[in-house]
Amino acid sequence: MATVPFATDNSTVPVVDADARTFWYAGNFVQVPVDSADTDGRFAVVETVARPGSEPPLHVHHREDETFIVIEGEVQVTCGGKDYRLGAGDVKFAPRGIPHTFRILTPEARMVNVITPGGFENFFRTLGWPAGVGAMPPAGSRRRSIAWPRWRASSASNWRNHAASFAPNGPLRQLPNRRE
Repeated sequence: MATVPFATDNSTVPVVDADARTFWYAGNFVQVPVDSADTDGRFAVVETVARPGSEPPLHVHHREDETFIVIEGEVQVTCGGKDYRLGAGDVKFAPRGIPHTFRILTPEARMVNVITPGGFENFFRTLGWPAGVGAMPPAGSRRRSIAWPRWRASSASNWRNHAASFAPNGPLRQLPNRRE
């Protein structure tokens, strides 16, 4: 299994291939078992192993619906101003146009997201970096694993490119358990 050393600045961050099926994003291990290219753009399936502190800010997808399916651990999905506590086997649908986010409640959680139509999986590729199969980045590596300065500099345009936006609370809204 190939591994990539963690970068301390933007100059050493490798880029994920456009067709990569496994990569690290925001300190999480991400797999794309079904890419939008496989479904003629109809949908994509993204599986993520995530830790607390890696959650996105409150945001809105303008083009995609997102379905959260928790496989292991517990996740709180906030959608439309309401909180939903999900455990293994639970599902929550987040329709396009509705502000949403999630928070990992256990030391680690594994979830599957179905994105309809597909294409948003490329958002994660754009800001991710190559990972070995089944390999989580070291705990506490969130900032370096996503090249934090690069993320801040490019995330707004990346969100626009993928027809999404930060919700009114702003792009750096702090969740209660967010870690730098």
